Amino acid sequence: MSGPPISVAEQHVQLAARHFIRRGDAVYDVGANRGWLTTSFWKLVGSGGQVSCFEASPRNIQILQSLVTSNAMSSAEIVGAAVYTKSGIEIQLFENSFSNTDSIYFADDQAKIIKVPTISLDDYLFCTRRPPRLVKMDIEGAEYDALLGAETLVEKHRPVFLLEMRKEDVRPYEFLTARGYIAYNLKSFDLVRNASAFEGGGMVEDILFVHRTELDRSENSFLKVASEQKFDRTSYEVVQFGKTTLCHIPVKSGISCVKIFTRGGNRTGLSCSVLAGGRCIVRSDADYFLICEPNLSFTLYSSTADTATLCMQVLTDDPLIEIIGVEVKAIPLDASASRHLDVLDIIDPFGAPVAEIFPVLDECINQNRPDIFDRLADPIVKIEPNNPRLAYLSGMSAAAQGKLEDASSLFDRSLSFGFDSFWGQFRLAHVLKDLGRIAEAREAALAAQRASPHNPDNNALLASLAESGSHVP
Repeated sequence: MSGPPISVAEQHVQLAARHFIRRGDAVYDVGANRGWLTTSFWKLVGSGGQVSCFEASPRNIQILQSLVTSNAMSSAEIVGAAVYTKSGIEIQLFENSFSNTDSIYFADDQAKIIKVPTISLDDYLFCTRRPPRLVKMDIEGAEYDALLGAETLVEKHRPVFLLEMRKEDVRPYEFLTARGYIAYNLKSFDLVRNASAFEGGGMVEDILFVHRTELDRSENSFLKVASEQKFDRTSYEVVQFGKTTLCHIPVKSGISCVKIFTRGGNRTGLSCSVLAGGRCIVRSDADYFLICEPNLSFTLYSSTADTATLCMQVLTDDPLIEIIGVEVKAIPLDASASRHLDVLDIIDPFGAPVAEIFPVLDECINQNRPDIFDRLADPIVKIEPNNPRLAYLSGMSAAAQGKLEDASSLFDRSLSFGFDSFWGQFRLAHVLKDLGRIAEAREAALAAQRASPHNPDNNALLASLAESGSHVP
């Protein structure tokens, strides 16, 4: 299926969605925001399914509408209203100035107050007559209000809920568990046994709620196994260079919940990503405190044993982040559970395109670490062998290792795939010169000159080629 790329937003939520959603299902994306998860749901349900995107913020609705229209997502419907206890009234919404997470409860100092209409999920269900298989709900503190307006949906249809909970408000937990739901923390798959479990956790927690009748299904048996598993300290390998810290972590087949404990400065700006299977599965840019306290955690699925690599790049001149420990909970899956996660034709299990990894690969080249580059790039090349920038960077790595014939071939490939004409030809000319193929080198340098006539480095290269005795006119 064509369409927008899968984002790296809330990868643990995407993992749970992949397990429960089937082709042709209906999904409610309550608090769709700008469509970070909508695209994933849309790919999973297919053209015969339905994704209902509920969003109250007018500014987010515009972006969401553009996403849906530009990608011809005919099975996605945008509902421009705040999901609430009842329909047909107006409530105030705070348009926050420092983020796009607008809320009916939480406002920053410069928030703008607007009025928005409301809708209840029960009323929407009554109109559409298509109950959802899954409801994702992240509406900045209004989750309980939304559940109060969804009693028929909950009692009669028992959808799976992926719900963001704030630790100071346990009412959604109490509402759903009183109606036969079992709760699991999505980042650890730990069973949430009672409301006190939210004390001392993060500011918000992503919780999976499944009705107890779901646990009778064989493909969901792993949830019971997961709740009994423990986090274990595991070995890891750290490599540091430039502004980058890499932490290589072995993971087993199945689901792996990973916690990484670090030491650093709270104000340090970080760009973090997690690579696995040749893909970026987690991406976050924020300060150290937001990313790493109390720990940096992520969840991934792999059909085979693999290595997950955490990449942390400091954005200032602050010291590099120190890794002080890694814990992993390994959750084995039987064939029925794995089958629902191995849906490569619908959604790549490792998230976003290779573009999310380029900052790390660039740093490897800039810091002259071709050994690290090759280790990270090899699995990516298997997935995107025709990526022009990846071919170019691979050529740079080969040249740094003295593999000039390989470098020449890779630069040629990058140009054939449409890479920047100047840089591709300029680097190719250097390699051809080192190989003694002066006429070809001059031809490449002239092509680079046509792309950028006044580049002093390329003009100097042309002059040196002339001195080398080239007779090519």
